[in-house]
Amino acid sequence: MKWGFGKKKLFYNWRLSIKVKKEMINKLLDVMFPRYCLICDVNIYEHEKYMCTLCESEMPLGYYSLKTSNPVERTFWGRCNVESASAYIRYRSDSQYSNLIKSIKYDDGVILAQDLGYLFGNWVKLNGAENHDFDCLVPIPLHKKKLLKRGYNQSEEIAKGISKSLGIPIQDGVLFREKYADSQTHKNRYSRWENTAEQYTFGGISEHLKHLVLVDDVITTGATIEACIREIHKNLDVKVSVLALGFTQ
Repeated sequence: MKWGFGKKKLFYNWRLSIKVKKEMINKLLDVMFPRYCLICDVNIYEHEKYMCTLCESEMPLGYYSLKTSNPVERTFWGRCNVESASAYIRYRSDSQYSNLIKSIKYDDGVILAQDLGYLFGNWVKLNGAENHDFDCLVPIPLHKKKLLKRGYNQSEEIAKGISKSLGIPIQDGVLFREKYADSQTHKNRYSRWENTAEQYTFGGISEHLKHLVLVDDVITTGATIEACIREIHKNLDVKVSVLALGFTQ
């Protein structure tokens, strides 16, 4: 009994020693290779990952609950049939918080996309997910040329975080983007709709899946989501919901 207790104590001390060493190494790395808040550009340390504590506390969360007819859902009224829709962050291109989305799309922000997706999933879990029969997540696809250039699909990485949180699987091959189109960043509402019309093709899905959840990074005019939903409903009689990390209201 004494030997067993001593062994446990040694193991505890060893783990504690490893933890202290890791903390010391992290502090040393923060000095040698400083990290900066994506929002205000001040130095961040230790537990802070992408933002300083102040910026994280002031993040403009959307609070677009799935329980109500919220601004995201109303975007699609009269355009396509959406079961429910929600977004995590109120997005403005002139806000410093837009750096989160830009980092995801253009700065190899794979881990950031997954982490924010996970936080979004946790929020969805508390705000209406239990009232819906979601079967799978369907990331908005990229054209092969853009995927090759970027190296990853940001919507798929966000979906991975949501999937980890909600326990809903990701379904590949439901949609494909066959035609390459220019960036929509500086296009108006009609140009965005024209740019995405008939850009997506339906790939197929298992018959037992009846409620799909489209996942995107940012909804601006809703043209991309509308095009995807129309393509799905041309081929299937299923429910479609929408989850986006950001929403421009």
